[in-house]
Amino acid sequence: MWEGCRMGQDRLNEYSDLINKISISATFTVDKQRVVTGWNDMAAQLTGYGSDEMIGKECTLFADHPCLDKCGLLSEDVPKPIIGRECTIIRKDGKKRIIRKNADYIRDASGNILGGIESFEDTTEQKEAQESLRESEERCRNIVSVVTDYVYTVFIKKGSPVRTVHNSACVVVTGYTEEEFSKDPYLWLDMVPEEDRLKVAEWSAGILKDRKIMPLEHRIIRKDGQVRWTANTPILQYDDNEELIFYYGVIKDITEYKAAHEEAARAGALSAIIEGVPDAILVLKPDGSVDKFNKAFTNNFGYGDEAIGRHIADLFGDINARMVREKLEECLKAGTLKNIETSMSGKDKCCRMAVLVNANLLKDASGDPANIILTITDITQYKEMERELVRALKVKSDFSAMISHEVRTPLGAIKEGICLVLEGIAGDINNKQRELLNIAKNNVERLSRLISQVLDLKKTGIVRHEIQS
Repeated sequence: MWEGCRMGQDRLNEYSDLINKISISATFTVDKQRVVTGWNDMAAQLTGYGSDEMIGKECTLFADHPCLDKCGLLSEDVPKPIIGRECTIIRKDGKKRIIRKNADYIRDASGNILGGIESFEDTTEQKEAQESLRESEERCRNIVSVVTDYVYTVFIKKGSPVRTVHNSACVVVTGYTEEEFSKDPYLWLDMVPEEDRLKVAEWSAGILKDRKIMPLEHRIIRKDGQVRWTANTPILQYDDNEELIFYYGVIKDITEYKAAHEEAARAGALSAIIEGVPDAILVLKPDGSVDKFNKAFTNNFGYGDEAIGRHIADLFGDINARMVREKLEECLKAGTLKNIETSMSGKDKCCRMAVLVNANLLKDASGDPANIILTITDITQYKEMERELVRALKVKSDFSAMISHEVRTPLGAIKEGICLVLEGIAGDINNKQRELLNIAKNNVERLSRLISQVLDLKKTGIVRHEIQS
């Protein structure tokens, strides 16, 4: 037994002497207890530990991750040999280094495991270089992702373009590579939408003819189908004879700028419309507090900046505050309110005005409530006119009743009396009397028709009023 162990140790020592002589990598051997049995000069150079410091010590003296947690060399569940595994070590000076190692068992002639052998190389600088390269590439991608400009060059010979060169940044703006532009000299013009193509062609011809040309804004269709706005700025270059020999074109993607400009124009137009309408318009936050309002709100109700931040229900007063809060909740759920009649007092509180309220809910991109647009129309005059109309209809109705009862009924009796006399019931009448009685009868009938028309007009007015109400 002892003889077998001695022979195993002798075999480990032989391995140790051998690797120290022939290995150009940092190499060491360990027994089954992870005690270093061999340590070559390269291992000493990379770790700072000499062989006299390591032999007889556990390899954990310098090993770090993952060896401290689990020894891959002597763990049966780790396949052997171990090839190119990345680990870290701690040098004698305390510096952490990254290594790539290979390892395998050392066995005796019978196949019994005596220990292990491991070689490693320091890859710290390589890893740092790779990380630096990765970071550099990442920075480059970030820069390229935000670059919206690229330059092309048009070479001129005897007043005509002979060649165009696009630099590599063209792919960022157009989606096409410089090679694709080089193969197809008409690619740039083909990218321009047909409705912009004529002005681009005229602009290009104008550079050669007038030599004083302003930047041109036009659209292009990228390779991926996106329509983008670009600004094309020429920079002309001349020779000593003032002949145009080439010009640069600086292409800038201005899509976001154009969108912002158009949005600002729309917002300005919308603001002008809102300020120009006679109805009060308020922008409320979802909680009902006032965020903005137009001039008509100030003109109609007297409120200024002191209304900002106040709940809209407070401006309607105690009488309608609860109703207003309930209606706002309805608007948040339904998205709209239509023609709510109520009353509201102005800032001076001296009188209440009849108003018609409409509201619409605006949502943000995620679908959450963003604002409530509230329109308040002063209908006080209309309500007063309505009351005047009711009073007028009452007078008309009373007049019609008086006509019907005080005039129409007696006329009926008069007509009957005249008819009896004309028929001779009261005795004989002469021609002169008959003529006068017929005149009286005709006048009574005409007056009866007039009264009927007045009464019919009264009925028509009532029907119209009911329909309008």
